[in-house]
Amino acid sequence: MAIIPYDCGHGEKFIEDDVQRSKAFIELAHQNGLKAGAYFRPDIVWIETLSDKELAELEGGFQIDSTGRFIQPFGSSQRNVCYHHPGALARFKRHIRRAIVELKTDMLHLDGMIIGGYEGSGACRCPLCVADFRKFLLERYGHNRE
Repeated sequence: MAIIPYDCGHGEKFIEDDVQRSKAFIELAHQNGLKAGAYFRPDIVWIETLSDKELAELEGGFQIDSTGRFIQPFGSSQRNVCYHHPGALARFKRHIRRAIVELKTDMLHLDGMIIGGYEGSGACRCPLCVADFRKFLLERYGHNRE
């Protein structure tokens, strides 16, 4: 099985030529009796490659650390997405669907998947994560503060 590039967090229009080359490679592999997987890095986006529509979809959907800053392990233009955000989930599902249905990949290699982190060293503190954590605390420990 060969693993070929599919998406590493770049904008959909930005990578379209590469996606078409990957699709052609997968077709060629299948014609020759081989299987081909697609490499997918869904946990990050490179914001300078996103379209205005993609940026709007991800508005408020980036991980935030304890100091209120974006979590950016690869540099200032890169952002970790937060999977509590509906836009990030929609993007994830759209890319998975495209890889399976259109590219006809035999396997997905999901790299990274940085979802939060250890508390104190990288857990997301965006408003959605904070609200979800508070809900968890109420469900686990109840409303009694004694």
